Formats: sequence, C-alpha cells, structure tokens
Amino acid sequence: MYYVPYEDFAAAVLILARMTALVVVMPIFGYRTIPVQAKVGLSVLLTIIIFPLAKMGATPISTQPIELIIMFLREIIIGLILGFAATIVFYGVQMAGQIVGIQIGFGIINVIDPVSDVQISLIGQLNYLIALLIFLCLDGHMFLIRALVMSYEYISLGGGGFPAGLVGKMSVMTGAIFDVALRIAAPIMVTLFITDVVLGFMARVAPQMNVFLVGFPLKIVVGLLVITLVISYFPYIFGKLYQLYQEEIVQIIRIIGH
Repeated sequence: MYYVPYEDFAAAVLILARMTALVVVMPIFGYRTIPVQAKVGLSVLLTIIIFPLAKMGATPISTQPIELIIMFLREIIIGLILGFAATIVFYGVQMAGQIVGIQIGFGIINVIDPVSDVQISLIGQLNYLIALLIFLCLDGHMFLIRALVMSYEYISLGGGGFPAGLVGKMSVMTGAIFDVALRIAAPIMVTLFITDVVLGFMARVAPQMNVFLVGFPLKIVVGLLVITLVISYFPYIFGKLYQLYQEEIVQIIRIIGH
C-alpha cells in the first residue's frame, strides 16, 4: 500500500486552503449561481497543478497541530485578501449604477441580484453585467489564476505575513470604490445636474408649470439617453481601471511576501 508522506499531505491541504478561499470570493467563479461541486473541483484541480511549484519553496511544515492550524488559517486569509482585491472594482461599478439610478429616479426600482442575493438598482445590475462581460473579454479570470500562481513565488507555502502596510493598502483600495463609482457615473451625474438647473429656471419662468410632473419623465429620458451614449466608452474605462487594480493585486502579493 502506498502512503502519502506527511509533508506532502499537509502541503496539499494548505494549498487547497488558499485556492478554495480565493475561488469562493473571486469574480465569476465565486458566485452563488456556480455549483459548489464546480468550485470544489476547480480548487482541487488548481491544487494539483500548482502543487510542484508551491512545494518547492515551501516553509518547513510543523507537525504541531496548533502551528499547522495557524498556517492553515494564514493561507485562507491570503486567499480571501486576493479574492477581495479582485472584486473591489466590481463593487465600484455597481455603486456607480446605484448613484445613477437614484439620480434618474429609479431609486425605488430594485431587482434581486442572483449573484449576491441582495437588492440592487436596475442600472447597477446593468453596469455589473457589462463589467463581467468585459472582464471575461480581457481574460481577467486568467489573470487571477496567474496571480495566484505568482503568489507562491513571493509568498511561500505556510509563510507570508500581514504587515501594517497591508492594512493601509487594503484601506486605500476599499476607499477607491467611491472613486471608481464617481469616475464612471460622473458624465451622467453632470448631465442630470444641468437638467435640474434647467428645470429650476423653467419653474421660475413659468410658475404655473408642474416641475415635478415634467421633471420626472424628462430626467428618465435624459438619463437613459446619456447612458446609451456613454456606454460605448465603458469598456475603455473599465479596462483602464482593472489594469490599475491588476497592479494593486501584484503589490499586495509582494507586501504579504515580505
């Protein structure tokens, strides 16, 4: 009978922990609509593929249960951090849709997102789905897998740390959600602001006109028209933003590795 050495078995478990944590959080693969069997299968497949590389520079694996549990938890945290960093730009895109939806007047019209199982605006859902398609066209899912493989070059199996610089980096990236949202929603917000100003002048010039009755459908028409015009530039904007976030993910890997 063939017995698997303890170090190889422990290394495989640690690799699987990082893989599973990333797959559960990362875009596309981590969505609730993806069957659990597919997530587990992908995690196991990536573990088998990366095992030789990860085992090569692995930190000596202790036989002490407490130390092994600490290493296991560290691998899970690393996977979650990388997965969260990859999804931040999508949160910004979704928030941009929420802002635009409120400005247009769709704030009370929400749909259930099957991915996150929460209510989001129609415009937010539209932006999110377009961002996912662009993400796949840019091979963003392949970049995440390459980044995960690269993480073992900087973060040895069972190694790595969480310095203070990592907390600052994650805080900046989390705060950038609002920056991404404003960049995407800015043209529509400016146009709707001008529309509000024009409606205000019309209310002063013609007080007998019901501004609320006229303004509500007008803002919807203007908003949808501007969205139609701006949406052609969305792939370019999202591509630039995700390129920046790819660099941020690489920096996070290096910070944890040091």
